Amino acid sequence: MSHAETPDRVALDRALDRWRRSRAGGPSGDPSASGGQGLAELARRLDDSGCGYGRVSAARIDHLTRAYDRLETKLNAVLMAVVGTFLSTLASLLLYVVRGSGH
Repeated sequence: MSHAETPDRVALDRALDRWRRSRAGGPSGDPSASGGQGLAELARRLDDSGCGYGRVSAARIDHLTRAYDRLETKLNAVLMAVVGTFLSTLASLLLYVVRGSGH
């Protein structure tokens, strides 16, 4: 082992070599092999719960979802009030007409 090949460097080279083989589908070079599929699954799983970026992204999505739910609830309340007022006014007008317009 030369001065440029430290143990960390050798381990990194081996890890990169394994990653390249898995992306290529293994030693045969067949991209349809399951090595690439397993790596994609691992990356997705780590992104969802393992790495910092995935945790921050999940927290932001959760915050956005809660904000959307709160906004939807407020809009539903406003729409129910508007529809209630409209129906109440319509019913009053209908009763006024049916009773004979105050005769």
